[in-house]
Amino acid sequence: MSKRPATIWRTIAEHYRTRILSGELKPGDKLPTARAMAKTFRTSVFSVQNAMAFLVREGFIARGHACGTTVLERVERLTRVGIVVWTGAWIPETYWKAATLLAEKLEAAGCRPVTLLERRDPNGDVKHLLEAIRALDIQGVIALNAPEEALASLSKFRIPLVASSAALKNRRVELGSAGFCELAVRAALDAGRRRPALVTSFPETHFREFRACAAKAGLRVPAANLAAIRGFNENGLAENARRAFDAVRRLLARPAGKRPDALAVFPDDVLPGVVQAVYASGLRVPEDLLLVLYRNLGVEKFVSLPAVWIEADVDAMATAMVDMLGRIFLGEKVKPVTIPCTLAP
Repeated sequence: MSKRPATIWRTIAEHYRTRILSGELKPGDKLPTARAMAKTFRTSVFSVQNAMAFLVREGFIARGHACGTTVLERVERLTRVGIVVWTGAWIPETYWKAATLLAEKLEAAGCRPVTLLERRDPNGDVKHLLEAIRALDIQGVIALNAPEEALASLSKFRIPLVASSAALKNRRVELGSAGFCELAVRAALDAGRRRPALVTSFPETHFREFRACAAKAGLRVPAANLAAIRGFNENGLAENARRAFDAVRRLLARPAGKRPDALAVFPDDVLPGVVQAVYASGLRVPEDLLLVLYRNLGVEKFVSLPAVWIEADVDAMATAMVDMLGRIFLGEKVKPVTIPCTLAP
């Protein structure tokens, strides 16, 4: 049974882990002494001790000077979770924040998090990721910013999986835009504005929501105050900004009595164009125009104009993902969760 010293402790740990999980070794059974194991695996006592320490951390065995090494009753729970962040042309700052919060919450729950970075592959190739998952003994995966192709590939393997993408039918926790329109209208009312406008790349849902929220507050939003950023391109930030500039410039070029006095914008990768259009209009912010903006990518650092910021509740997202993964691991059925927006502090 000779193995390379660099991997022998893992081989020993996996040997006894497999025997315990299969039921061959039952709770209360004694394992051989460290010296006996070292002789069997033709390695050092030090390597055996590393393997046993691993099994103790994972809850498979208990060790004592008087009673030796004993197999424990297994309580099924997650102990090792992979947090996988897909990288590309850009990564929303929200997902970096989510990865940090996920690690903190998993550690607080007694679970060991492992954060992995994965490059976007147009073919959805996850071969190297799966190799890392197996090598690190990862029991479940939380996927952030994952492309649909990668999620489709991962879903074929029997590993608990939760994602921030709608590509997974039920096992998803999304940072939705739910609540954005309501908060935007409320911010406009609180500032005494009566002519709110909306610029969005999701007109199908946002136009209806924005008008409904305004109507509840006694405001009428004419069609001229609703602008769609057509042809929105997830990877074409410069093109998105140009389209936003054109849309906002048309809104703000209207006569003073009809021109919007509050402008809500979603999402935030169009903000460079919005800011340029506001500067070009010559309007004072917030005296003439209240800006209500969405925060996700971190581009607010480059917005010098005062604004009311709305963001997704990333802490709630991380909590929901950890809870969902734990329930999937236990075989429970889950439903998709959408995290609503909140006013930024």
